[in-house]
Amino acid sequence: MEFLLAFAAVAVFACAGVGDVRSRTISNRTVAALLALAMVRIGLDLLGGAALEVLGVDVAVALAVFIAGSLFFAFGLFGGGDVKLLAAGALWLGAGAAADFLLITVVSGGALALVYLLRGLVLRMRRGRSGAAATLPYGVAIAAAGIFLSLARVA
Repeated sequence: MEFLLAFAAVAVFACAGVGDVRSRTISNRTVAALLALAMVRIGLDLLGGAALEVLGVDVAVALAVFIAGSLFFAFGLFGGGDVKLLAAGALWLGAGAAADFLLITVVSGGALALVYLLRGLVLRMRRGRSGAAATLPYGVAIAAAGIFLSLARVA
């Protein structure tokens, strides 16, 4: 069952990343699907004998991620979909993987930013003019971290 949940999470994260590249939005349906998977995971953990306190920590960490992300949103550094996806991903992966999730997201985001900077430089050199800076689809970085760690859960 865990393999199926992880596979579904990979698909949801992939949809989020692709959607962010295409439209610079992450749909609420995508986030809701990831939250549903997190709820199933939590339910299965409870049935498997996990302590309620441990699952409470999972929820608390996801809430903390959401609050921190909301501050980034308030300063214009994240989009609302990024914040929701990050919090849902933290809940799906659990408190034990939250630090890794955030670290891999940051590293992936840095690599993505570098790619976008180089892309913009090449385009400006070809066209001989400066253009408006493209927004960074940070959902791709969040999705990359989520996919990596979802696969690591079942490896």
